[in-house]
Amino acid sequence: MEQTQNSPSDLPEDLPTDLTLSETLQMLVRELTHCAETLRETHEIVSPQLVELERRYPMARTKSDDQRSLGRASSSYPA
Repeated sequence: MEQTQNSPSDLPEDLPTDLTLSETLQMLVRELTHCAETLRETHEIVSPQLVELERRYPMARTKSDDQRSLGRASSSYPA
């Protein structure tokens, strides 16, 4: 996965520039909450499919998968 760094020119043109730090942080929290909800929804869609694939192809796992099941988050922090 390629990471890109956003420059100020990458920001939407309609982004207010006169926000306080508190308002900016509130916007960030709303955006991150939306991202977390999207990830949860995606997981709910994909997870059953991954379980089915694991059931059908149990020997398709690699050595790196021995420590965690395919499609399961390795982090202890929920999305």
